Amino acid sequence: GNAIYRAVYSSKSRVPSTITSSAHTISGGTISNITIGTTVSALVGKLNEGQYVKVYNGNTEVSGSAEIGTGMVVKIMDGTTVKASVTVVVTGDTNGDGKITVTDMLAVKAHVLQKSTMTGTTAQAADTSGDNAISITDFIQLKAHILGKSNVEPRNTPAAPAQLLSSASTEPATQSAPNTPAATVMTANYTVIYAQLPSKKTVLV
Repeated sequence: GNAIYRAVYSSKSRVPSTITSSAHTISGGTISNITIGTTVSALVGKLNEGQYVKVYNGNTEVSGSAEIGTGMVVKIMDGTTVKASVTVVVTGDTNGDGKITVTDMLAVKAHVLQKSTMTGTTAQAADTSGDNAISITDFIQLKAHILGKSNVEPRNTPAAPAQLLSSASTEPATQSAPNTPAATVMTANYTVIYAQLPSKKTVLV
């Protein structure tokens, strides 16, 4: 009896408390450098602690051939106890469906035009250029990917600040001199650059 108890206790005590990988970047509570179309089984297979890992989309566990999407959570579970947890960031996938579509492109456009604001892992996923900014560059890269002209490459993503771009009423842009094509908003560790052009719609269509 004691031998069995010791074996069970020893096994449970060896459940790791960190998630590590040589293929993906784990930093600031996120896991990134994930290619669009990566499946749950493929991701788990690249984690050193894969045998202990479960992946959740909200409260629902996902597995096998399901595609990894931004906002999913990778957890190490010890019974009902969460030993470690990181949130997925898939570059270009802003809505968490594991794909790059027109929906993602339009979300970036709305952010650049300050019609809506991306935050957290959604904002990280939108930074396709990897320059810690959400700008027209990212919009163009998403559009090119959708049209099959180029592919969005997976990026290593730093921890996102609470908010990348506030509305003009709460955090106005630092206005540049007349005829200067861009203005800059500084928020936490990110610089968001948006175009000051005569007709933004002609650029972002």
